[in-house]
Amino acid sequence: MTVYPKLKRICQCFFCLIFTFCYSTLYATIYQYENENGEMVFTSTPPENVKAKKMTLDNINIVPSTPIEKKDNTNSQTVGSGASYLNAKQDGESVLVLSPKKSLTITSPRNNSHIHTFESTIALKTSPVLSEKAHVYVLANNRSTSAIYKDGLWHMLRPYPGKNEIILAGHFANGDGFKSNPITIYVHN
Repeated sequence: MTVYPKLKRICQCFFCLIFTFCYSTLYATIYQYENENGEMVFTSTPPENVKAKKMTLDNINIVPSTPIEKKDNTNSQTVGSGASYLNAKQDGESVLVLSPKKSLTITSPRNNSHIHTFESTIALKTSPVLSEKAHVYVLANNRSTSAIYKDGLWHMLRPYPGKNEIILAGHFANGDGFKSNPITIYVHN
């Protein structure tokens, strides 16, 4: 009988539709822009009249952080004496604003470096030096990736082959927030 092949085909199509729907909801799109005060703002809806970078968060890393303490009765919060976070409302939607207090320079790998190793991680040297107790977030091509502390250095997971823009952000062990200069590296297989 030909009923089973037709039923099988209908089931395959049904499961493909369900998979496609579920898969597409796993990846959130976030927009990043700098407001008039020089603060970095992250939101899920693009702002009008502002140039915003579209970021896809498909490789989100989870880094333990210190508890956030509230300052008085406002929506502003700080971590230690460092980065200031403002949970603001914009068009009825909550947005996160990061205002780093200090800058950080990535000294190795150098800007426009070519990476020819097959190591799973790439060592990152910075000035000032980041301690093991720092909380480090790596943005590679506007996608969040993991940072690992080993052998006295912070390492990032090896990004996709090709051109990669790398930025570090987070806060030092003392709670001061930081954001690094962007560097470009070229990863080769």
